[in-house]
Amino acid sequence: MENLLPCPECGGQPKLSSLEPEYQNMKYFCGVHVACGDWKKTEALAAVDWNKRVQEYKDALQRIKTPGTPEFLEIQGNLKAYVCCEDCGYMTDTMTMKDLIFKLSMDGGYIVSDKNGGYFSQCPKCGSEKLSLETT
Repeated sequence: MENLLPCPECGGQPKLSSLEPEYQNMKYFCGVHVACGDWKKTEALAAVDWNKRVQEYKDALQRIKTPGTPEFLEIQGNLKAYVCCEDCGYMTDTMTMKDLIFKLSMDGGYIVSDKNGGYFSQCPKCGSEKLSLETT
């Protein structure tokens, strides 16, 4: 039988669960995490299904953490943030990052991330490059 991967959330070993004996269906779950999945006819098929779900979960987490992926951008775009200018005091309300970037561009400014996790900006009011980005 296939070696079972540990739960990607808690590190626990999955346990086999089965429906009533007349159904003869089973699946692995850790009790809380990665518990979805189809009921399988054999323990071996349940093990394959568990490992597949664990790998899919790990892959999804990796996409969320990788800059530039659609999943990463979706999460970043929904963060709440605001900007203020250190030179003139220009300040926005707190809003999603998507809305904030749009507002800045409509007001004549910008804030753009660089490849190193930083950003460069221009204040729409005074043209300063000293916009501070704050997430909430």
